[in-house]
Amino acid sequence: MFHVIPKSYRTFRFSSHFQPTIIVSPGDYLLFHTQDAHNGTIDISQPWTDVPFPELDQDSGNPVTGLVSVKNALIGKLLRVKILQIIPDPVGILPVRSYMGIMRNVVSDRLARTVKYQDKKIWISQELALPARPMVGTIGIAPEKGEIPTITAGSHGGNMDDNLVDEHAEVFFPIQQQGALLGLGDVHAAMGEGELTGGGVDISAQVLVQVDVVDSFFPSKNPVIIRKGMVSTHGFGKDYSEAAKIASEEMAQLLIYQLKLSKYEAVLLMAARGDLGLCQACLSDSSATGVRMTFPILW
Repeated sequence: MFHVIPKSYRTFRFSSHFQPTIIVSPGDYLLFHTQDAHNGTIDISQPWTDVPFPELDQDSGNPVTGLVSVKNALIGKLLRVKILQIIPDPVGILPVRSYMGIMRNVVSDRLARTVKYQDKKIWISQELALPARPMVGTIGIAPEKGEIPTITAGSHGGNMDDNLVDEHAEVFFPIQQQGALLGLGDVHAAMGEGELTGGGVDISAQVLVQVDVVDSFFPSKNPVIIRKGMVSTHGFGKDYSEAAKIASEEMAQLLIYQLKLSKYEAVLLMAARGDLGLCQACLSDSSATGVRMTFPILW
């Protein structure tokens, strides 16, 4: 069955306390209409202009569309979300802040360039363009306990800002609450790895996914991505070292479980072909550093 979830059904929390906007079945297709991460507060009427913008907080920024309950999504199983299509709007925003990100003090406070998305390119000006790379910045499910702002990443997913969450990706979430309660948003038409300035090409979009419920293929705590013959595990922490250790331990457990290896043998494989990559590392006070470990699928 096919369902449309309009952007009016948006929230700023992942929580099991919320009434689901819709209840769907495994195998169903969902078309999410998403609002940009700035919740439509930036004037995008004039392309290629630089405009100031307000700073939003965890109660007003980074909305996700949802939350969607999936039948038979039980604790102990995985929710599989297959990203089928991402259709960005024609105009988006590239934000830069003086106080957030790896590169600081480039602007006096906050300034955003209004950019065009056209012909699978991002047009920074009439003369300057680069290839687009649409991806979903925030995607997650209800956590085991309490409520988590959508601006935060963790074991439930959330603001992962992993640019592998694109049209080739299947994202697997260890279900923490019955029904899973899926939400997604914060689409970027392109985003450099690490989210250098605390934003990519933030843009409203339509995202078509297929949901399913599957058995766990190893005892993971964090989301897992399967994409183009590769598998990626994730870690989230206060800094790169902590997050990288978690992502690496998750990959070791996956290899041990799937290939019946010792931990020593798993580490040998990871040392040879395991790739650590940044997800979000913009040094924001509101979100954890995210790291992924990617490895070829050998099973």
